[in-house]
Amino acid sequence: MVFALVTKKFRAWRIARNTRGQEFKPPQFSQGHRVGKLRYYTEGDENSQFTLVFVHGYTLAAQAWHVQVAAFADQVRCIAMDLRGHGKSDPVPASECNIPDAADDVMAVLDDAGVTTPIILVGHSLGTMVVLNFLRRYPQFRLRCRGVVLVSASAQPFASEGMTQLLKLPIVNSLRHVAEENPEDVQALRSAVTNVVAPVVTAAAALAHEEDMRKLHIKLIDDTPLATIIGFLDDLQEEDETESLAQLSSIPGAVLVGADDIFTPVASSEYIVQHWPAARLTVVPSAGHMLPLENPAAVNMAISAMLAAATP
Repeated sequence: MVFALVTKKFRAWRIARNTRGQEFKPPQFSQGHRVGKLRYYTEGDENSQFTLVFVHGYTLAAQAWHVQVAAFADQVRCIAMDLRGHGKSDPVPASECNIPDAADDVMAVLDDAGVTTPIILVGHSLGTMVVLNFLRRYPQFRLRCRGVVLVSASAQPFASEGMTQLLKLPIVNSLRHVAEENPEDVQALRSAVTNVVAPVVTAAAALAHEEDMRKLHIKLIDDTPLATIIGFLDDLQEEDETESLAQLSSIPGAVLVGADDIFTPVASSEYIVQHWPAARLTVVPSAGHMLPLENPAAVNMAISAMLAAATP
């Protein structure tokens, strides 16, 4: 009993330790794994009643969920992955950066991790479309899903504001051409794409989150390969997962959106709950697109409520 308590305390400290202190360093997970080209992380007891599965957003990585994992790893098993081309997963060509292949990544991770318990899926931004696609195409996990939390979500092609406005910039077309036709020149244009994409993406957050969170956000964007940025940016403009919502009719859902989100505005979340009667909408005041970092308490509250509702 004492050893188990110490282990839980150490795990929480290990995850959060680098967000404390004057010098910022990204938070770390204690157990990293690899399957194929993918990097993923596990925390908590694999024999716990549920498994929380975290799927991060565009230009982010598993580290974006460090507050949530720290909050729940002493209750349930947590799995967070770096989607293809993100974080410490291997880079892939822009042509391979798409929602269905990312959903296959989720399947590969859950299979490698040996998940046999009921699951609760938590997705953010890009990750919400990945979650919807995954549940539609993998019915064996849909049957074991006890809840879904979608944060800053869209089931339709991303809104004309914010992200897809970025697609219309001439420099982005040039960067796309380089990423697809001249991959050897990609790194030479890294600073250019950072100067274009990073301000738009970070502006989508209300920036009310603390300085360490802001630094983590910027670092994750800066670490994202150009091919990933371009590939998923194109796919988000075209992907429509409305069909997936019909598959969720019997699964409880929580849909969270920041009141000031310009990438996935409130209307996008309202559309989801209109097509998913089992879902409940929460609009978070004075928050933008980066709710897991801007207002982690709101996200944690939704997850906690989902766990409570799923527990017999």
